[in-house]
Amino acid sequence: MTHINKNSLKKFLLYYIPVHILLYYIVIIFAPDHPGKYFITGILSITGSLVSTVILFFTVRKKRSAEKVLWGLLFLGTVFYFLGELVWDIYFLKMEQIPLSPNLTNIIFSLKPLFYLAAFIFLVSHDLRKTRMAITIVDILIIVMVISSFSWYLLVGPFFTHLNATIPEITILLSYPLLELLILFGIFHARFFVKQAIVSKKSLNIFALSTVTMLISTCIYLFFLIYNLEDLLIYLNPLYTMGMFYISMATLYADNDQLPERMNSRKKDLTQSHFLPLVSIVLLIIIYGIYNRGIDELFIGLIFSFFLLFIRLFILLKENHQLNVLLTNAKQELEEKNKKLEKTIKELEKINEIRSIEARTDFLTGLYNRRYIDSLLHSLIKEANNEHKPFSILLIDIDHFKSVNDRYGHDVGDIVIQKAAQIFLSSVRTTDILGRFGGEEFIIILPNSYLQAGVQLAKRIHQKMEDYSILINEQCINITVSIGVTVWEINDQFNDIYRRVDEALYEAKKTRNTIIVKTKTITNDNEW
Repeated sequence: MTHINKNSLKKFLLYYIPVHILLYYIVIIFAPDHPGKYFITGILSITGSLVSTVILFFTVRKKRSAEKVLWGLLFLGTVFYFLGELVWDIYFLKMEQIPLSPNLTNIIFSLKPLFYLAAFIFLVSHDLRKTRMAITIVDILIIVMVISSFSWYLLVGPFFTHLNATIPEITILLSYPLLELLILFGIFHARFFVKQAIVSKKSLNIFALSTVTMLISTCIYLFFLIYNLEDLLIYLNPLYTMGMFYISMATLYADNDQLPERMNSRKKDLTQSHFLPLVSIVLLIIIYGIYNRGIDELFIGLIFSFFLLFIRLFILLKENHQLNVLLTNAKQELEEKNKKLEKTIKELEKINEIRSIEARTDFLTGLYNRRYIDSLLHSLIKEANNEHKPFSILLIDIDHFKSVNDRYGHDVGDIVIQKAAQIFLSSVRTTDILGRFGGEEFIIILPNSYLQAGVQLAKRIHQKMEDYSILINEQCINITVSIGVTVWEINDQFNDIYRRVDEALYEAKKTRNTIIVKTKTITNDNEW
């Protein structure tokens, strides 16, 4: 089986099944009564169940978990049907008559629909919640009750009247159509109203065809028994064989189409309503209303159906309560998660703000760093070129800072830088931009200001630094600064301004403790 192409086997069976059934009828109709005829018909009879058994056996071997359970139940049901046919044919060949009911073959045959019904109940209820599974089982029981009521009303009476049959005989004979109807309901439910990824829709269609064939054959069989037409029973055997052949076809198509397919909202609504049990109860009410004879089989079935319906409503209310509890818990969990998420977002915002501040400030003084100053200067140059808004720049250097580090140490040098930064910060406007340019150098940008404003600020800072003394470890340290000043002029670019202010500072540092201004229009450096 593992080496046989599945598509080839499908095509073979598609052509072989009608040929087999036709040959079966030819032998039944035209072959003379002889033990050889019964032997050939026996072989033709068990072929369908034998082929299905073999195919199901290899299918079960390849499946895993839930699929293995489903196909395993179908395999066991087919095995028992094959054994029932085998025992029946052996008995018929030996005794040349149909075995009396009830007998061993009836029991073996009845196991097939039981296992099939268990398989489709498993398929319908697989992966359902406990309450939903309970509702499904109650729905099945309602269908069983309705079918039993109809069967008892329409079939049991005729059996007693025409056959004078015993209760065990009636029970066994009526169990066949009843179980086939339940199997058909399970297939119908799995095909249209359940999301499942175990059996393809095409496979379920063929299973339904097999079940319908078996059901029709069984109903005709019961009809022949009721009206003493036992000689015609042999013509039903090919139909049973054809039904078993369909089982093998359904197995081969199990994985043929795409699974699972999303159902539309209408099908979901039908699934939730489980309308089929309700329809069956309504049908039972209508039939009872038409044939109203008081308390009879239909009335009893109606009472039990309503009782099961109330149980279903109770389970449904319980499920709704559980869903409401789950929804409330989920809402609370969602609210808690939202609060945690909001807290996390705020913490991340704080962290991002801290990182943003760290990215643009100098760790020692808290002033802007050179990278951020450069980005601001680019923006000011663009604005000045577009709107002709000038700005001035001061580049400041602490005089003889290296000697302070050498004499007092780097810790004292850091204190000197911090004190100088505080003086600079107290001298500027709130709109001015102050930053540490690197080492002992500082930069001040005055937006929307001309050269004179920059020069005045430079003088103010220069004077404050001369008047300020830093007391460290009972030692007084006096520091001075050299300052270069320039202003933005038309068509100035980033490098132009930096070069001029840097050249101005360079000139100032030559003499120390002085201010040098450098512009395009003034060719000579001016000391202020």
